[in-house]
Amino acid sequence: MTELDPQVGTHPEQFQANAAQHPVAAASPSANETIVATRQRKKHTFVLVHGAWFGAWVWRDVASGLREMGHVVTTPTLTGVGERRHLGDGATDLSTHIEDVAIHVEMEDLQDIVLVGWSYAGLVIAGVLPRIEHRIKSMIYLDAFLPEDGKAVIDSYTGDRRAGIEVHRRDNTSVPPLPLAYLGVTEQLLIDFITPRLAPQPWRTFFEPFKEITRSREVPTGYIRCTLHKHEPFDIALERMKADPRVRTATIQTGHTGVLTDPNETINALISFA
Repeated sequence: MTELDPQVGTHPEQFQANAAQHPVAAASPSANETIVATRQRKKHTFVLVHGAWFGAWVWRDVASGLREMGHVVTTPTLTGVGERRHLGDGATDLSTHIEDVAIHVEMEDLQDIVLVGWSYAGLVIAGVLPRIEHRIKSMIYLDAFLPEDGKAVIDSYTGDRRAGIEVHRRDNTSVPPLPLAYLGVTEQLLIDFITPRLAPQPWRTFFEPFKEITRSREVPTGYIRCTLHKHEPFDIALERMKADPRVRTATIQTGHTGVLTDPNETINALISFA
């Protein structure tokens, strides 16, 4: 197990990195403490992109924790959800959300960023990468979908779940949020906080195929899997990333909404991969 700074995570033993690909996991305890301390001193610029149905508000605890540690953090909200729910329409798609984030980074003139995509936003940050790769230091997929050329989010689903989403394409209506219990949220205080803030997701964001664009350089990439969330597409994504020697991988013992239920674990992992 990797020992990490207790100021970063209250349960550091829950962070498990791929030792072959991640130097922290392979280090001795004394060396590891030195590595973590060095990373803690180094300051990063994080751009945190939320998943479907949520908004920038989902990062409230992670963002404040990172800022308290001296990092720069921005949390753009995607069109059609969060405080921008009134701006979405029947044309809002994955390309819209890619544009949201790319323009946000450009307008804020952010450089040397750590671009983080949670859940659906894995496809968003993958689309952002070739647009502004000169501004990106590293990429982190947090319990996220991975891009495949010509495939959309909907292609990860089969059976009744896919059929349930297909209805919204037929009717040209937004897709309602998944039950919070499915996402691992059971604490009443969090349920009360999250429920009124969720918004239906524009259906085209799940159906627009990802378009692979050649980029000029490799960007350091990490994948973090939240193992308490049982979701086969993310298990497949983790194995796919493990097979790539250029990618660092790790697991944390949280549910899919660990950004809210276990923010310290999330902060711990993000800093380790920044």
